[in-house]
Amino acid sequence: MSGMELVVGVIGAADVCFRYGKSLIEAYRAIQVADTDIKDNVIVIEAIWTKVSLQLRLLERIWTSLNEKYRGLQEQVLAVLARKLEAAILQLSKADKRYNHTGDIFRGFLSRSKYVILVKKSLDQAIQELKDWQGIFDPTWYVTTTNLDGPIIDGELARGNTQFTTFSTTIRIRAMLQDNSDNQTEIFLSRNRLATSRYSDIQFSTSQLVDIDPTLPPCILDSAECAPDADIHTLTKDVRSLASRLRTVNPLEFHLFNCFGVVKARDHITHKVTSFHFVFRIPKGLQGPRSLREHLLYPDAWSSITDKLRIAKQLAISISSVHTLKFVHKNVRPETILILRDSNSIMSSLFLVGFKTFRMADGRTLRKGDAAWETNLYRHPDRQWLQPEADYTMQHDMYSLGVCLLEIGLGESFVVYDSDRNLSTTRSSAHLSDLDGSRPFKDHLLVLARQRLPKMMGNIYTRVVVNCLTCTDEDNEDFGDESQFYDEDGVLIGVAYIEKVRLDIEV
Repeated sequence: MSGMELVVGVIGAADVCFRYGKSLIEAYRAIQVADTDIKDNVIVIEAIWTKVSLQLRLLERIWTSLNEKYRGLQEQVLAVLARKLEAAILQLSKADKRYNHTGDIFRGFLSRSKYVILVKKSLDQAIQELKDWQGIFDPTWYVTTTNLDGPIIDGELARGNTQFTTFSTTIRIRAMLQDNSDNQTEIFLSRNRLATSRYSDIQFSTSQLVDIDPTLPPCILDSAECAPDADIHTLTKDVRSLASRLRTVNPLEFHLFNCFGVVKARDHITHKVTSFHFVFRIPKGLQGPRSLREHLLYPDAWSSITDKLRIAKQLAISISSVHTLKFVHKNVRPETILILRDSNSIMSSLFLVGFKTFRMADGRTLRKGDAAWETNLYRHPDRQWLQPEADYTMQHDMYSLGVCLLEIGLGESFVVYDSDRNLSTTRSSAHLSDLDGSRPFKDHLLVLARQRLPKMMGNIYTRVVVNCLTCTDEDNEDFGDESQFYDEDGVLIGVAYIEKVRLDIEV
């Protein structure tokens, strides 16, 4: 495909979005209703569209520099945006045509009060749809703009409005990923910060709540233990890199907590480092962290399929965000996923924790495992038990995502605890009652997905789960060809996998 064809492709897709977006904003601005809520929401949607416009304009200018796979992914994302904008325009247009603006009974049949209600509904839905789309677009935006080599992207970012949140965040992450500036950031806290702190357990979670300062809200404490034979120098470098990068992210965008700092725990006798304690800030307005495992064990919390889909999308974002920061997680399971509430919902925002066995994406992987069935259940077959057969890759995180999405779809836990406090006493749920060891976990989970999920979540969600569980299979139509997901440097881009999943869920 020629360069001109590539430019025409993105310009055509982007121009459709610009045209629809401009029409939508103008339609809302033209509404002559003196309602404070409507005016405030118009301001909100204008702000969202300003951000989207800036991102799309930059995407147009760097288009020919992008890998072909990135371009294909972005075109799919733009197509989703065009559909959402067109639907929003149509909904507002229907309400407008039915409203009697002139007082002539033959010109319309909606009263002013009903018209205001419909306009509010249209605005609320348009804002939510744009936010949902932003959640799809931003991971691809960040991985594209932070990993693209050369002066082209630096020049384009410099031309942009660097005061704008998206561009400033991109610049900071790009600097860290490319210039190793995170190695100069001091993130380690004094051990005294935790010595006198108050701790409280989060049920069925690997994390805890900690009060490190009476003047500050509680934080999340997440620990990464050091194996006796661990390379402390390399591990310390990785911890510093991860914590520094987590300081730059917007937690509500990336669905990863902002890192306050890290405390090194040492053996009292040998003074060797035994673990690293990550201290994460809870975003303002959120509270009451509960593990995904607790929500699965008490499924009354799931009020609708919409809740399940929202949590599923946020989990996908969190994993792709880890990959965008050039790490693999290696420990995705309900115990390492926290859900916080706000004033409107007990299941408002999801965050991924459990950075116990993380490593940099291009770092050395250790083929070490364990014999616990409740953790191996979430690992790819190549990474199970005491001696895993393969090095860890980003696809393995995707497999773990598939197991969690299966549980979320069914709305019930695969693991049952005999005690709230003891995470070692577990048994399988009724879903796994016939799991006798005669066949691998994966085969059992696939049967469960194909038989149970369609009736509960529909065919599209089922296909997403099956694709995740079979992401490394050669006969997988969407993910079987690994070469489709390598960038020019030969690094497997897990974000591309995750975004294909999220696009399917969105459709």
